[in-house]
Amino acid sequence: MKRKSWIKKGFVLAGVLMVSLAGWNVSAHAAESPVLFQEQAQGFFVPGELKTEIGFAYGKKSLGKITVFGQDVSVRDFFEKFTEGVSWDQKNKVAIVKNKGKQLIIPFSGKVTAQANQVVLPDGWAYLKDGKAFLKYPYFAYVFDRYGEYKPGSEEVQWKQRLGFLNIEDIDTINSSPKDKMVHSFIKIKDGLLARKD
Repeated sequence: MKRKSWIKKGFVLAGVLMVSLAGWNVSAHAAESPVLFQEQAQGFFVPGELKTEIGFAYGKKSLGKITVFGQDVSVRDFFEKFTEGVSWDQKNKVAIVKNKGKQLIIPFSGKVTAQANQVVLPDGWAYLKDGKAFLKYPYFAYVFDRYGEYKPGSEEVQWKQRLGFLNIEDIDTINSSPKDKMVHSFIKIKDGLLARKD
């Protein structure tokens, strides 16, 4: 009789332990960056001292270029080329990119809850340095890669859909050559969807 009781208690204890471990695993996973493809995107980062030249095009019209040391670009310099504008919310420590009635929220301090018209950029895609917000450009290059073949429903496809209001059609990136030591990247904005600056 006592043995059956101990066996039952053992099974109950094992069940509680399994549920607790599963719950811990889920909460630990949720605390990590929601972008599981970041390891693959690391392939877009090129080691060494180099520059990145980012060109912007709307149809056949050039919207200019940005050249940066490394591969991180100023949030303002990048998004002002093709969106309605960028602002800074000092209280919440977020950069806000506005386009087509939606907002891209780039947080730099703590968790941010998205409103109905907002998309929050994942942790690790941007950072503050010397009071300036920088975007880790290779993540965008990866999501919008012109030659990327991602499975339907994959996180890459989901992020491309979430960021669709930015009207980026695709990004074509060419690795640096020994001659110029520069990564060349070209962003194509969808025809008929260039934001108007008010």
